[in-house]
Amino acid sequence: MSTSSPALTPAPRTRRPGRTGRIALAVATGFMAVQAVYGASLLFAGGEGLPDPPAFLPGEGWWPGAVSLLLLVGVPMTIACVMQARAMPRADDATIAAGLILVGWIVVQVVLIGLVWFLQPLCFVIGLVLAVAGWWHRR
Repeated sequence: MSTSSPALTPAPRTRRPGRTGRIALAVATGFMAVQAVYGASLLFAGGEGLPDPPAFLPGEGWWPGAVSLLLLVGVPMTIACVMQARAMPRADDATIAAGLILVGWIVVQVVLIGLVWFLQPLCFVIGLVLAVAGWWHRR
């Protein structure tokens, strides 16, 4: 005969995203936002060490790539960073989106200008990791 009553049985554990995960995602997305700004500043300065800009880019130099980098990578990463830091309800979705946008950015970049820097595959992997981490944290 069992003496355990349902009132004394512990409730099943539910997974709650923790503060540590939010902080890690905020730091990672913030780091990538800073890197996007730094990369854009290098492109605005002339893209030292890069091949000549493709002919299909408007104007002279790498400024279209710099603006695109800021808008397509820097802004989403900054938004995800702020949302994670403030523990906003859709922060994980913003992190997933920012990671996938980074992956897309790298794919388009490699198609258009080729694999010209070691950071391209690294950023591709970082984008995947951010998207998966955002999804995992959201579960």
